Amino acid sequence: MGRLFFKSSIYEGQFKNGERDGWGRMIYTNGSYYQGNWSNGMLEGEGKLGSCILNMRDVNKYNNDEVDVSEFNMEESYNIQEGTFQMGSL
Repeated sequence: MGRLFFKSSIYEGQFKNGERDGWGRMIYTNGSYYQGNWSNGMLEGEGKLGSCILNMRDVNKYNNDEVDVSEFNMEESYNIQEGTFQMGSL
């Protein structure tokens, strides 16, 4: 088990000959992730891919027809795909 840091992601898991190999998870800066099996640095075998979907909106509260408070709301949801990956694809 070990960690490998990339510019926009972190891998935590098993390695073989310096490559991601075995069970591991990759977490991306946008909140998306993959966890499951790897082989020679690629997604391979059973795994789960979670794609983060950010819903952002500006909410204004009015008082006497003028903006009184402006809020920024962000909601996070995930599109989850599970299955058997081969050569990096589902």
